[in-house]
Amino acid sequence: MLKPGIILPPHPKSDLVGKFPDKGKLHWYVFDNHKKWKLTSHAHFSIYESDVLPLISDVLFVLDPDFCRFEYLTFAIRNSCHLFIDTIELLSLSQIEQLIELAHEAGTQIAVRADQLYEPLTQKLLQANQFPRIVKGEHASSNFQGELFEHITGFLRILLKLNPTEITETAVAGGNFLSDATDFIDIHLDFADGMVASLTFSSLPTSDSSHLFVYRNGGLTDANFMANMLTLKPENRTIPFSQTSEHETLIHQMNDFLFSVNNLEFSIHSLEEEKEVFLLVKRIKEQLRVKSIHI
Repeated sequence: MLKPGIILPPHPKSDLVGKFPDKGKLHWYVFDNHKKWKLTSHAHFSIYESDVLPLISDVLFVLDPDFCRFEYLTFAIRNSCHLFIDTIELLSLSQIEQLIELAHEAGTQIAVRADQLYEPLTQKLLQANQFPRIVKGEHASSNFQGELFEHITGFLRILLKLNPTEITETAVAGGNFLSDATDFIDIHLDFADGMVASLTFSSLPTSDSSHLFVYRNGGLTDANFMANMLTLKPENRTIPFSQTSEHETLIHQMNDFLFSVNNLEFSIHSLEEEKEVFLLVKRIKEQLRVKSIHI
């Protein structure tokens, strides 16, 4: 039986501990550096220090971004831990590549949290035998600067899941109007199989919305969600989701990862896939520096 460990995130908004996957069957090893989680009301867990978890766990969920650093993740892999990490923001490209290589040598998996790839959404978007021909994304935000590349990254994760073929052409334009900050970014991507993607991001003081339109020979799939969260509103042609509760997408990913490790499969967002997203975001930033328009 698996021995899962978890490093809890720093800012609880609701009870994550009570929703641990298979908490009635699995015994969880927990580290709570922030002492903000109410652990006393739950059974099936023990509290340990962070440097002990990789020694006693075979699956480790690193949900505190401060622990998603190269030294700690390397320590966990060398102790044969399968890793689910919250972010790669503290990692360089060379460190990502080293972690991938170490995991291959150790026979372990590394997954990266990607709420955008919530399974009901990807099931609808990845319809069998109906390959996308055109994808159009539109995002408007009142907090454009603070969340811009979070949203760009979210859209790119979905795009690369929709189409894993090579991107043959990347065109980026952005600029600002009567301000020092970026007000809009347009991204155009051509894929090797002929698919075309066009993404538009804009700063609008009165709007927070995201749309993703996927055109196929079989018709149109229209996903409408607020900002980067998968809270979809009931509109015509919109994928019929109920509102996701706090931690729901995370719990689904945790459960999928445990299943993946148990069954020697890899069905969720891997570090290798996140590396491709990382490289594409880097390419977009480089082009944006060259092709910005100031009015």
